[in-house]
Amino acid sequence: MFVSKYETPENLDKLIEKIETDTQIKFSKSYLNFLKRFNVVEFDGNYNIKSGKESISIETIFGFSKQEEEDIESVSRFYRNRIPSSYLPVASINSEDIVCINSQGKIYHWNHEINDLYFNKEPNSYQPQNEKLSLIAESFDDFLKLIFLSKETQPEERYDVYMDSTVPFPDKVLGIFFENPKLFFSNNTGNRVQIYLKKLELSEKGQELLTLLRKENLL
Repeated sequence: MFVSKYETPENLDKLIEKIETDTQIKFSKSYLNFLKRFNVVEFDGNYNIKSGKESISIETIFGFSKQEEEDIESVSRFYRNRIPSSYLPVASINSEDIVCINSQGKIYHWNHEINDLYFNKEPNSYQPQNEKLSLIAESFDDFLKLIFLSKETQPEERYDVYMDSTVPFPDKVLGIFFENPKLFFSNNTGNRVQIYLKKLELSEKGQELLTLLRKENLL
């Protein structure tokens, strides 16, 4: 199941020591052992984790990489002040959510819709952050045991999240459409535009894009 994407850095111990010093979070033994053996692990769309009664897609277990989106230090820096300081990001799940670990080695789910900072109506101010993350597992080893292959699919049968009208667009994708609204209509294969319009209604930022499309007389 676990395949290393990159070799483990020769200076791994120094890299870990730096992150532990910066974050004041001590790496658990099971997490250290995983990093030393696998470093970065990337999953295809068929792998999920069991979290309570639901299954959540897992994308990447972070390690040390030149790619910022999969490098522990870079991801930690990106989410600073968004993820509570007592947690360290260790994996990406559910498109925009994060798996975190604390100094006790316990694993938690940072849900961007629940635990992120939200703007108030007043300029440059935030609503209070919900810092109560949901527990996933008591240890990193227990977390790894929750990862499972959901199903085998042929390439032509692969699930396309962008064609699922029940799943909102990630903020990064919406940002592209905000910069170039006409791009939203560039591909209408399989009635794609109509599905995209339904997806926009599922999030506040998506509804803002709908307003922009109407303002630009594109709808």
